[in-house]
Amino acid sequence: CQLILENDDKVSAQEVLALLEETEGVDIQRSGILRAAALKKLGRLPEAVRQLLPIGESNSCEWSELGMEVLSVVLAGPVDQWAEEMPDFAAFIQNCDRLGQRLPECAQPERWPLAGLICAEFTVLAGGQDKQKLAEAEGILIKLAGEGFDNDIDWLRCKARLLMAKGEFLAASRAWGRIRAAGKAASGKQSREWWRARFYEIQCWGQLADTTGADVAHAVEVLESSFGDIPRFWAVKLDALKDGANR
Repeated sequence: CQLILENDDKVSAQEVLALLEETEGVDIQRSGILRAAALKKLGRLPEAVRQLLPIGESNSCEWSELGMEVLSVVLAGPVDQWAEEMPDFAAFIQNCDRLGQRLPECAQPERWPLAGLICAEFTVLAGGQDKQKLAEAEGILIKLAGEGFDNDIDWLRCKARLLMAKGEFLAASRAWGRIRAAGKAASGKQSREWWRARFYEIQCWGQLADTTGADVAHAVEVLESSFGDIPRFWAVKLDALKDGANR
């Protein structure tokens, strides 16, 4: 299975899942890691997380490198959309948080910054308004800022989410703005990550006392008239933001 996964294609990933299903007596932890790796290649990230969870909560750290890869993909891409569309999102995010909490103690020193950021961001996403959770995440960000990571996109995204959770919308809007400014693809086309940052930048700006509903609606209208290829999820979110501002 390990050799097959090196082919790095979906057919091979399906083959691995079939082989593991058919084979009796394989090591449970090792097979769980292989299943999770195959599921990641197939884009089935929630299932990959479920495979890794019992291994992550054991004494083993063998899963941690794959765990960082899986959780990084979740944070970089679909987590905001899943928050609205996944029926069991609350359970999923708690599972991710449980895995994330284990990463810093498993990571090699050179991988600790990424492990810490993953841990911090899932702490914010799973913690809601829990002040202790938010303080834990902030402590990690402060530590990493002292090591020069405060211009890192993952650091900025985690910081922006933390500021939103704390209700510090001016600082949050500026943080999302920095992400947006850095997130334009080399081709000049706006990525999904760019649109996420732009949406939250406007949403947070709209929470400020001196921002009117008309200001928010105008900002969205300018975007909608300037770009014809807004990803559907963010197009719907922006339209709802505009409608809410017009009421």
